[in-house]
Amino acid sequence: MVSDWVRRAAEAALEHQVRSEVVTCASGISPSGPVHLGNLREILVPHFVAEELRRVGKPVRHLLSWDDFDRLRKVPAGWPE
Repeated sequence: MVSDWVRRAAEAALEHQVRSEVVTCASGISPSGPVHLGNLREILVPHFVAEELRRVGKPVRHLLSWDDFDRLRKVPAGWPE
């Protein structure tokens, strides 16, 4: 069973698809700052959309990036200044 928001997001992705037969779902996280549930959400939402697109027979790829060029917003606890 697919959640309504996942189905709607997949349909919106198809509406915005341009020039390519493969739909690209992309997400990324940054190592700076503390890890929190928002990090997981950033990965899972595009994953669920990609899986829904696969379920309906669309070719899809999910790109996941780790942005280690992001400036350090805050020194993590336990690290020297």
